[in-house]
Amino acid sequence: MDLYRVSTLRRFLPSVTSERREKIHLVSAVGGLYGLNLISLWRPREITFFDINPHATAYFELIRKVFAVSSSKQDFLDRLSHQDYDVDNPAEELIRENLALKQQGNYRDREDRVTSGPSR
Repeated sequence: MDLYRVSTLRRFLPSVTSERREKIHLVSAVGGLYGLNLISLWRPREITFFDINPHATAYFELIRKVFAVSSSKQDFLDRLSHQDYDVDNPAEELIRENLALKQQGNYRDREDRVTSGPSR
């Protein structure tokens, strides 16, 4: 999010009546998780993320679960890197593996192995 947009959003919120500020419901497409940028600015009471792509929503749900059990930013990143969280189904298991590989800087290596087949 560029500084102009952040500045505009920061000026907008105080202009809203306090009654409305207490009832903010943030609704955003999962996409690149752009809506997460608005949470600290608007402090919504309710948040809804949606996406037409079921894999994107599964990815977001996994990120949300890990975020909820993490005690800090570093704990969150460590959990992603070390796969230190439970998953409920094969789709989440695949996402967990890919997130860990990406955090460890090995995602390209795995992608190459998948496309080129097993090493001999």
